[in-house]
Amino acid sequence: MSQPQWEITASKKRAQLSALIPRKWTLDSSDISNTNTLRDVTLFIHTFLNAQELEITESSASEILSNVASDLWTSVEIVEAFCHRAAVAHQLVNCLSEILFDAALAQAKLLDTVRSKFGRTIGPLHGLPVSLKDKFRVEGAETAAGYIGWLGPTETAASESLLVRNLKCCGAIPFVKTNVPMSLLYLSAGGASGGEGALLALRGAPLGWGSDIAINLADLLNRVRQLPGLPTGHAVIGPLSPYLDSIELSMKAILELRPWRDDIEVIELPWRNKSIQSIRERSGKRVVQGSLTFGVMHWDGLVRPHPPVQRAVDLVVDALKEQGHEVVLWEPPPHGPATEILYQLFGSTGGHAIREALRLSGEPPIPQLQTWFENDDTGSLPTASRLFLGSMQTAR
Repeated sequence: MSQPQWEITASKKRAQLSALIPRKWTLDSSDISNTNTLRDVTLFIHTFLNAQELEITESSASEILSNVASDLWTSVEIVEAFCHRAAVAHQLVNCLSEILFDAALAQAKLLDTVRSKFGRTIGPLHGLPVSLKDKFRVEGAETAAGYIGWLGPTETAASESLLVRNLKCCGAIPFVKTNVPMSLLYLSAGGASGGEGALLALRGAPLGWGSDIAINLADLLNRVRQLPGLPTGHAVIGPLSPYLDSIELSMKAILELRPWRDDIEVIELPWRNKSIQSIRERSGKRVVQGSLTFGVMHWDGLVRPHPPVQRAVDLVVDALKEQGHEVVLWEPPPHGPATEILYQLFGSTGGHAIREALRLSGEPPIPQLQTWFENDDTGSLPTASRLFLGSMQTAR
C-alpha cells in the first residue's frame, strides 16, 4: 500500500524544519533517546549550552533589554543564544512549527548596526527574540494552524498579523513559531498554546504570544484565520513568559502603539501606570495603603484538580493571607450545563470548516477529535459528555 499524500507532506515539513537547524546545533540520536528516561528535561537542556548562552537565555526580557542598552550584549548574541536553545528544545520535545533563524539573525545585525552608528535603540523591545503560536501570520512563514492542508503558501507583508507588525515596530524579533494541535482546540499539554508552553518552559524564548478562545469577545491585534468550525468563538491573544516583568513590558509596549487605531475590534484601553503602581504598593511583603482581594475557586463542581494542584492553590492562599490580603472562597455557578451549551455552540456548524480543512490534505482527525466525526456533515457535533467519554475510551 502506498503512503498517503498527507503523510508525505508532513514528513517533508519535518525534514525542512530539521534542515533549518545548523549542523553545529544538531543533537546526536543518543542525546535525544536519553530524554525517554527523564521526567523533566528543563535542566537537561543546559548540557548543550555554553556559559554565555545560559546567562542570556536564563534572563528575563527586562534584564536582556537593559544589557543591550548598556552594550553588554549585542542583539546578535541574544538571538543566536535563543535560536540555539530553541533548536535544542525542538529536538527534545518537538515544539516548533516554523524556524526563522536566518531572518532573525539578519534583523539582529541590522539593529546592532543602528546601535553602533547612532548610539540608540529602536523601540522598547530592541533586539528581543519573540516566539509566536502558529496561528499568527509572519511574513515569509507558513501558517498551518495545525492542518497539513494549510501548509505551502507563505505570508506576505500585507497578510502579516497586526500584532507581529507592532512587535517589529517595537524592535522585537520573531524567530520561531510554535506547534498547535489539530483544530487549535484540543488536548495537548498547555492546550492549544502547548508549543509555546513547552518552548517557554525550556527557556527557548524570553517572551511568546499565544491565544485562547472566548465567546463573543473580539480578536485582539490578531487578524489571523478564525478558528475553523467555531463561528461564535473568537481568539483573544496575550503574552506568555516565565517572568511577570516580561509580560508587563510587552503589554505596555504594544498598548503604547495604540493598536485600536488600526483595528476597530481592539478595545481602546491605554496602559495605566497609576493602576499598576497602586497594585504594586498593595502587594509587597508588607501591605501598605490597603490590601488586595483575591477570589479563589478550589474546583468548578465538574472536574476536581489533582491533589498536587490543590496543594499548590492552598499554598498560594496561605501566602496571600500571611501578607495581609483578603481571600474570598468562590463557589461558581454549575459548570456542567455551561459546558454543554458551549459545545452546542461549537458544534453549530456540524464541524463543517474543520472537515473542509482536513479534506484539503486527506489527513484523518486525531484520536481526540474522532468522536466529532462520527456524525455526518449535516448533523450537529456531539455534546461535551459524549466527547469526554470518547476521549476516555481513546486513552484506554
